[in-house]
Amino acid sequence: MTVAAETAPASPGGLPPADLDQLARRWISALQGVERKLIRGAAMAGVGCGAGAALITLALAYPRSRFLGIDDRADAIAQAHRLAGPAGVADRVRFEVAAAEYPGTGYDLVAHLAGLPAAGDPTAAARHVRKSLAPDGTWAIVAAVEEEARLRAIATAAGFTRFRRPLSWLLEARP
Repeated sequence: MTVAAETAPASPGGLPPADLDQLARRWISALQGVERKLIRGAAMAGVGCGAGAALITLALAYPRSRFLGIDDRADAIAQAHRLAGPAGVADRVRFEVAAAEYPGTGYDLVAHLAGLPAAGDPTAAARHVRKSLAPDGTWAIVAAVEEEARLRAIATAAGFTRFRRPLSWLLEARP
């Protein structure tokens, strides 16, 4: 099930909703143990969520889980709010305007959906992710292979010790 094509915005990569659904399922299943947690009921924060199509799609696929979408653009978050209700997920997906820091702790998954910005203080953002994760949580970063050395250095400075690249565009980090 996906966000209706007539109401869903394109994803940041311009993918239509059906492709977004496939992409979301593909990257979630590539992360070690994350899909099992989402099926049972997990907490996820999506940083850089844009208009929320990816998180709404995940909320439809994993109805026992709860999702928090963060973006620094108020217009994108307003659009996400408009989409969540008709999709039937407003009870389990929240959207907030924020930059690198977001509320809550105990997240099973934090995903930087638009990558980790080079501007600002990426190490402080990574430390915030580390503090917000459950002890066995996962940090997923959408990132080009060329960025991996920089991201590993930032993540290591923030307390992450284990890394994987399950997909060419996705880096997985764990405490």
